Amino acid sequence: MRYLVCLIGGALIGALLTLTIANVLAQRSAYPRALMNVMQHELGRARDLVRDGRCDGPEATSAGTHLDLIASDIEPALLAPGTHDRVFSQYATDLRKRVETYKAASGCAERRAALTEVSNACEACHRDYK
Repeated sequence: MRYLVCLIGGALIGALLTLTIANVLAQRSAYPRALMNVMQHELGRARDLVRDGRCDGPEATSAGTHLDLIASDIEPALLAPGTHDRVFSQYATDLRKRVETYKAASGCAERRAALTEVSNACEACHRDYK
């Protein structure tokens, strides 16, 4: 009976340790996932503004500013400190250029085209790195 209690106790302790380690490992990638979620949200908000014809207002400018801030954080968030990935850096540079094009655009037609380019820049990187 004593051996059975020790066996069950050991299995429970092992399961708890496994769950704890799995949780720590999942939290390790929380910042990059959060950054991508916020980028997706801001891109969707910008698309909604363009679709609704509110592409020259302060909300559209705010969405462009947010996209620019997020695009500037992509490399530090996704690359390990001290590392450099030439291809990923090129994708990030392309994204920043497309976001600048969106910010500089005026009128719904130009902003719609710029948002398509931003989406294409995102998809190009996700094709290789997701």
